Amino acid sequence: MSYALITYCLMMLIKYKAAYLGSLLDIQRLLRECLYESFTSFVQKLHRKGKPTKGRQRHDWERVFEETMNRVLSGEMDDLIYIKDIL
Repeated sequence: MSYALITYCLMMLIKYKAAYLGSLLDIQRLLRECLYESFTSFVQKLHRKGKPTKGRQRHDWERVFEETMNRVLSGEMDDLIYIKDIL
């Protein structure tokens, strides 16, 4: 029998015993971190919520373009040096 299959089965047992809904990769990462800790401590860390993230940031590129054009037309960006001006 393959070591990979044994590892997979053991990880699935841990996932079942801990009633964890996340991925096996998360379990594997935490197992490496908590290798010498008790199972109770491992389960507590497994179910601990992390800091909330903002998720994927969406940009309004039309608004960015309009703001840039307004700055260029108002003269705010006249101090920019272009490559062709240097050469």
